[in-house]
Amino acid sequence: MHALVVITAEEEIPTLMEWARWFEDKGDGEDVDVLCALLAKQEQEVQSLTPGTEHDHPLIQKVLHQAAEIDKGMGVKSYRGSRFIDVIRKMIVKNGVDLVVISNTETARARFGEESSLAAVLVSEAHCDVMVVDVNRPPKNCRNILVPLSEDPHAERALQIGRELADRYDGTVTALYVGEPDSDDAMPWAQRRLNRYLEKTGLGQSRVIRSEVRVAEAVVPEVVNLLPGDYDMVLVSATDKALLEKRGGVSSKILEAAPGAAIATLRSETPLVEKTRRFLNTWLQQFLPHLSRDARLDLFDHLKQGSRAGVDFIMLMGLATAIASLGLIQNSGAVVIGAMLVAPLMTPMIGAGLGLVQGNQIMVRVASRSILVGFLLALAVGFFFGITTPTMPELNAQLLGR
Repeated sequence: MHALVVITAEEEIPTLMEWARWFEDKGDGEDVDVLCALLAKQEQEVQSLTPGTEHDHPLIQKVLHQAAEIDKGMGVKSYRGSRFIDVIRKMIVKNGVDLVVISNTETARARFGEESSLAAVLVSEAHCDVMVVDVNRPPKNCRNILVPLSEDPHAERALQIGRELADRYDGTVTALYVGEPDSDDAMPWAQRRLNRYLEKTGLGQSRVIRSEVRVAEAVVPEVVNLLPGDYDMVLVSATDKALLEKRGGVSSKILEAAPGAAIATLRSETPLVEKTRRFLNTWLQQFLPHLSRDARLDLFDHLKQGSRAGVDFIMLMGLATAIASLGLIQNSGAVVIGAMLVAPLMTPMIGAGLGLVQGNQIMVRVASRSILVGFLLALAVGFFFGITTPTMPELNAQLLGR
């Protein structure tokens, strides 16, 4: 496993460098790269640095000093600029990175913005696994690791990472599965599900994995009950949305129950189908027209006003019906089609559709009322022309066709 640890603030250095220490396989210096990503107006290319050397930037200097203590062969790189995502993407592809380790601190969110923060973009776009760590919980050991399991690929990857760390440092991974209490056989059923889960992931015969099965309505309370044990590390799986919540998307109850454990939340690599969908969506966005905020507001106002059955609507509806009636009497298809163009019913129909999409009950009600008024008015005008028109010897083609 090749990990890339991304440091963007000085407060992240102690915790992220400790994670780099445990991911580094002693001796070769090839398992971890550390990237010091500093926000700057002037772009600088990625520079490779040697641990233990001096540097003019205090953040990079601290990283180099700690990297030398861990392994002098560790790869340390620095980048200054604003194209963080592009640089990290290139490093992922070039160096064959399997896991990106970052923190979602208050400083990082304040610097980049809640939605455009480095963590926010990476967990949704990075083509590898992403781990968000709690900056206040540096890992002290890897001998006792807890991985709560769930029915998603993120938990499977968290278990695999936990097993790799436990294998490397002679530790133990507790695979916790919480089953639903839906029958008297809930406990054996949960144990069977866990065994199948481990066999499916190829970890059933692993010497470092210990199974733990519980039956409860919710997972978090059982994790909390188990955490008073002497756990060094808790690896929790999460979706993109949960991963971006404060403190890495980990429940506050879990944080309180394990004050001495390092907490990390993991999102596995995005599946190929999802990557393809996102690529096509991005590609299509380049060619499809986009409405600005003002244009969307203007469109909404236009539909809102056009959906009301005012004087203009009633006059146009009456005239359109009269034209259509005369076209039918004169057996003229062109006149009937012209009446369709004059009729104002399309605007309230579009307004009703917009209201349904937005859940706007008022717009749906107003548009539906206009459609009903237009229908009744057309019926009345058509009936008037029907009873005032002289009797026809036989129905013409336009009338027979309708």
